Amino acid sequence: MGGVNVPWNKFNQTSTQSTVINSAIYIDSSQTWMMRFQASASIPRLFRISIFMTKHGDWIDNGTGGELLLVAYEANQNPLFPDIRIELAMSTCSGTSYYRARPMQWLCSTYYAVRPGYFVLENRSYSFRVQSFSWNIATLPFVN
Repeated sequence: MGGVNVPWNKFNQTSTQSTVINSAIYIDSSQTWMMRFQASASIPRLFRISIFMTKHGDWIDNGTGGELLLVAYEANQNPLFPDIRIELAMSTCSGTSYYRARPMQWLCSTYYAVRPGYFVLENRSYSFRVQSFSWNIATLPFVN
């Protein structure tokens, strides 16, 4: 993994379920590091985000691992100002693992959206090798 933001389709293997979520959330085709979502004050959304990543420890350098930050951006009502940034969770797989895989996971962050926006996984460290990368985003039911 490398760069500032992690592409959501990094390993070119994605599966989607044909439900209401497909109309509420999708990977931006031109900027794959953006997981875009649709929401409004009249149709708010409650998202549950689970992410699991494992660094690979079997290489001779034992893998360095890294830190990732899950961030939500919501569109600002005033187009002259930048999008609103909300830091949701940070996780790490840094450090020695004695040549074993070392997991990084978020055990379900929830986010209540009332404006359109996008989720980003920001790489807060240098590039690092990844053994597995899996994520799940669900739209949860709620009562206003």
